[in-house]
Amino acid sequence: MLPNQKVAKDPYVENTGTNDALVFLKVTAPKANIIAANDGTRGQAALQEIFSYQRGNEDEGFQDGFNTDAFMQIAKEDSDSTVSYVFAYNNALPAGQETTALFDHVQLKNVIEGQVDATTQNIDVKAYAIQATDILDASGDDITDGTLDEATLKSIYDVYVKQNDGIAEDTADSNGDKNLKGETLAQPQP
Repeated sequence: MLPNQKVAKDPYVENTGTNDALVFLKVTAPKANIIAANDGTRGQAALQEIFSYQRGNEDEGFQDGFNTDAFMQIAKEDSDSTVSYVFAYNNALPAGQETTALFDHVQLKNVIEGQVDATTQNIDVKAYAIQATDILDASGDDITDGTLDEATLKSIYDVYVKQNDGIAEDTADSNGDKNLKGETLAQPQP
């Protein structure tokens, strides 16, 4: 990619299951110590994300950022080499339906020549889903209670992460018997 170049990327989720699902997208993008030029002015070297995100299209005009009409940011993790955003889809996703895209384009920042030219930079997008009903708290109450606000969705995502702690990323379910392709995994012998 060239500085300021936009590339069409539109991560979305399709619910191929039989139950309504609560859907989460985790976007992990690289950071680097780079110098970017803004409005023709050379900036200072700084540790920053090297990509930005846009929604919309050229005919309608691009808008910076993520699709916050359909997704809610519930977490952000920042390190020296990456930044990760976690988004929750605002509604339960019915079986057989798709979300809208989280973003429509990625753009390489206007970096000064030679800083990322010879490197491969990846934006990793992972989708997670959990059934939309019967997500119980410690007292046995359904924590969704019909409300899908930021606190509830963050709590549900945290439950999902705790249930799947230590399970390989390509495992489709919390009991670990199928991968994302639906293939049966080898089971450990007793």
